[in-house]
Amino acid sequence: LRVYAAAVDTDYAEAAINERTRKVVLSRSRGTIFDCNMKPLTNANEKTYAVIFDEPQAITTLYNHFHTDEIYDIVEEIRKNGFAVRSVSRKIETEGIYCFDAPVNIDRNTLAKHIIGYTDDRNHGISGLSLAFDSLLYSDKTTSVSFTLDGRGDVLQGERPVIDYDYATSNSGIIITIDKEIQLITENALRSSRKFIPWQVVTISRDGNILD
Repeated sequence: LRVYAAAVDTDYAEAAINERTRKVVLSRSRGTIFDCNMKPLTNANEKTYAVIFDEPQAITTLYNHFHTDEIYDIVEEIRKNGFAVRSVSRKIETEGIYCFDAPVNIDRNTLAKHIIGYTDDRNHGISGLSLAFDSLLYSDKTTSVSFTLDGRGDVLQGERPVIDYDYATSNSGIIITIDKEIQLITENALRSSRKFIPWQVVTISRDGNILD
């Protein structure tokens, strides 16, 4: 009778599934700020994340990619949570480390950052349009990846991790009048001038009209 109840009770079934899977959050989602042509100014780039598990080969490989102090923090995090997540410049291929690309809302390559603004560690806007339209852009959803575990709680070899992208949030947002291509040309020109220029004006060459 006990076996029968465990087989049909949805609470038992859900608990069994949770015991066999581990969900790891890679990045937090936010709505996108689009330019006047619906090209994304935010959520335009990706970052590579490494999910690190407690495997001897994985721990050894860390020394080729991280400083000693950070390795200590990673190992402590693995002991506490069973895994650790770090952003990496390139994918690491070894047993116990799994790498995934996930969208990043704002990074060093984001254009018009003085207008776009920045977010804090809680994923809320703290300046610029990110702050002004935080109620429309903020989301508590994430991009995550789920691993299947064996009876010992280790990642089951042969089972591919399932990544869950939050496309619904990144496909929504606000549209502004900046043209991404013109903004890119302008920022590159200012960067190559090697002079401090606090502002710039872009005109249409055929008639001299100033662009917004």
